[in-house]
Amino acid sequence: MNTKHFANKKLLATLFGICIFLTIWIFLLKLCIPGRIHWDHVASLTMEEWFRFGLNPSKSLPIFCQTPQLLKEYIIEQTVNTIGFVPFGIIAPFVIKKRHALLSGIAIILAIEFTQLFARMGGFDVIDMATNTLGICIGMLVHKVFFSKLSSPTVDKLCKIFLAIFVPVAVYALYSIIFIFPGTLPA
Repeated sequence: MNTKHFANKKLLATLFGICIFLTIWIFLLKLCIPGRIHWDHVASLTMEEWFRFGLNPSKSLPIFCQTPQLLKEYIIEQTVNTIGFVPFGIIAPFVIKKRHALLSGIAIILAIEFTQLFARMGGFDVIDMATNTLGICIGMLVHKVFFSKLSSPTVDKLCKIFLAIFVPVAVYALYSIIFIFPGTLPA
């Protein structure tokens, strides 16, 4: 753990755990991304075709450029993909070694993408992986420039503020997984 300089390691670890949970909730279940792209035009693809479709941006990108609405939705989704992983990139270096922060983020991204593929909740998409990884890198840069120089009491105060924001969202996320999401899965 890289938290030896900070007084409240449990607070940082709790914030990191909630950050991971919310990241998975947002990107795996896509419950809070308004206007997300609907994949009706590729729903009939087999798992192998679906995987190849996501691996080859030259096949998927032209679909998103067909109409201004699809392009707008695609830009919004990729912006959310980038911004959504910034908190992970900021918090991870506090809790795990900096060199492992990016690797653990990529492991989470791969897990989300493969789960979406196999559960038919989306597709395995190289562009999503790139924008998620960009978000982690931006977060790690923000951490290095702003947060790594903060004192322990300041970091603890910021953790408390972020926990006050993230805990209610995490409770809602858990509620939605248990009571709302199962009813929305295709039969």
